[in-house]
Amino acid sequence: MFSRIKQLWHKAKAKKGLHKSGKRIKYAFTVGITDYYQLVNDLDLPEKRFAYLRHYYHEMQMRLTKETLLEFMDAMKKAVNPEKGKAVELGKVDRLIDEITERTKWLFEPESLYRMASVVYFTLDEDITDYDERENEAKIKAFKKKDMLSHFLQTLTNEQSGLFNLSPDALKTYSEQLADLSQKQLDFAKRNT
Repeated sequence: MFSRIKQLWHKAKAKKGLHKSGKRIKYAFTVGITDYYQLVNDLDLPEKRFAYLRHYYHEMQMRLTKETLLEFMDAMKKAVNPEKGKAVELGKVDRLIDEITERTKWLFEPESLYRMASVVYFTLDEDITDYDERENEAKIKAFKKKDMLSHFLQTLTNEQSGLFNLSPDALKTYSEQLADLSQKQLDFAKRNT
């Protein structure tokens, strides 16, 4: 009962354009039964949350998440430092370098874009003064389930990136190809760690 009253209170504040933190907000979109909002002024993003946004933005620019980079590095390290009695596998190192190089040609890195969205978009109950990675993993799963990648490309990326020249169908196909390629790269790296 109390949580329902609290939820109604937050919704009433949201209609006035305020988050419980006192920051001015606006409605962004709905996923399932959950409404998401964003700050009216991007400069109001609290410092801790901004640090995550900056980190995920850099990952997207590199087309490589921190976890993926570590997987690749571990695979390379294992290939050049084999177990006793096994040969150094420079061919694997060369392939891993090629995979990283190939990523630089990608238009964007999907996982990082979803992570950026989880920072920018929030629920009324969410503490926007910080960023809870575990809580936001559930949000990212909901975004992926609704296939919101093209929406986030339009709202979160720089218009100079050339992504807006793609039709929605072409963008969906491109995104699916990137996801498939990314998974194959990770599988190769994991098999070699």
